[in-house]
Amino acid sequence: MIKIISIVFSSIIIIAVWSFNTNVVNTAHSDALELLIESNEPSLESDSKKYFRLDAYIINHGKDQVKLVQPGDGWRTPITKWSVQLLSGNENQDSNFLDRNGARCGNVNSLEEDDLIYLKPGEKKQLKFWYGYPDIPNVIGKYGIRLSYTNEPKQKWKGLGFHDKRIMKKVKKTDKVELISNEIVIEIKE
Repeated sequence: MIKIISIVFSSIIIIAVWSFNTNVVNTAHSDALELLIESNEPSLESDSKKYFRLDAYIINHGKDQVKLVQPGDGWRTPITKWSVQLLSGNENQDSNFLDRNGARCGNVNSLEEDDLIYLKPGEKKQLKFWYGYPDIPNVIGKYGIRLSYTNEPKQKWKGLGFHDKRIMKKVKKTDKVELISNEIVIEIKE
């Protein structure tokens, strides 16, 4: 019962945050960063498992350099999550935002120097593909999709992996950031 209440409460909070169209949440760089997602496919066939391309970028609109970490495999910073919401179509389908993230293995890819992002003012960097794809239901309708990115420098990394201690020290000095992307709309057709 407590789990159900917790899930409902979390969903309400997520919907409330997105209803205000907030791109950055609770950071020192709240007005400076933008998480942008783009797709090359505005529609997909309902009986197709065809993958469509999604690209994610972080843009620094501020005056200061920001230090972040690229997404990677495993339990590490940053944490990226997709949310999918039915906008129109099948009225029998639940329209709430869905946290649809795949299972993770127990490994962590080794941290490398190019996993660190130094984002200068006015600069735009593409994220590595470790953020994956959203799980869009195979049901006709229009779906709103958003990506969240949370860089938590003090997060304890879990899993099996070998990391250069020098680079890990740099990760601990990155900026704490919570971003929510723009919404893109994908239509599933018959």
